[in-house]
Amino acid sequence: MGNPPKRDMSRIIKYIRDCIEHPENHPEHWEDWLRAGRRRFLLLNIIYYIQHVQGKEEGVTREDLEIFLGELYYVDEEMFSSIIKPWKSLDETLRELLEQKLILQTPEGAYLVNEEKIRDEKDLIYWRAIRKTLDKVGKVIWG
Repeated sequence: MGNPPKRDMSRIIKYIRDCIEHPENHPEHWEDWLRAGRRRFLLLNIIYYIQHVQGKEEGVTREDLEIFLGELYYVDEEMFSSIIKPWKSLDETLRELLEQKLILQTPEGAYLVNEEKIRDEKDLIYWRAIRKTLDKVGKVIWG
């Protein structure tokens, strides 16, 4: 991966802390079945993007995802808030995607989109709507 710009992580930490301490002020994090599906499918789109558009065919690591999501916060805070929830860790969302067999895990621990279920972009919910945002994040990270 390229070297993304250095960001002040204290802003993200302050935001997450406020979401935990004052959830009533952050309805964007209230989750029902529809928002839970959106959270999972947005992350699936990101894994697909890193794997297929940015060429990580051997698998997308947790570090790749953390870097991408960290930059997504600055590019599109609303999308970031749809994926990252104070009470739902990245690992839990990855586990949900694994349980639904939408992604697979390599022996090295990286993640791959399950091509039996997701053959191309047409099988991804949200792909056309978020592709420009993903490209913006990708440009910052990989140039």
